[in-house]
Amino acid sequence: MIYAIDCDLRKIYIHGEDRPVFNASTVEPVVDWIVRQPRDHVILFELASQLSYGDRARFTSNREWLLYNMAVAARLSAHFPLLTSPSHVWTQGYDIKVRHALAKADAKNKDLRECQAMIWFYKQYPEHWKPLWQRLEPT
Repeated sequence: MIYAIDCDLRKIYIHGEDRPVFNASTVEPVVDWIVRQPRDHVILFELASQLSYGDRARFTSNREWLLYNMAVAARLSAHFPLLTSPSHVWTQGYDIKVRHALAKADAKNKDLRECQAMIWFYKQYPEHWKPLWQRLEPT
């Protein structure tokens, strides 16, 4: 089974290959869920991109997202070997509407559609997804 996690500021969404799992406003329920997952499952986690787009106000919001997102990724990785990919890598630069169309993402919520898209892109390009510790090593 493949699951994808979309972690926004203080809202975390999880979708499996076939259905939404749940969403949470804190990381604790996600930790409780993740520790129960069999090790043969794949759990994808979108990392906030270090690239910044938009105006200064958005830049500040993106930095907050990046810090929160990385903290959650580190906490979850302590319990399960997540595969991670920065948003600018896994999306390959496709616009949100294009990637949702490619993935046939049909969830009612945008963040759950992003999870569906992550799963589809992972199946096409698994090399874009690596364990968090590999992402954090100096290049």
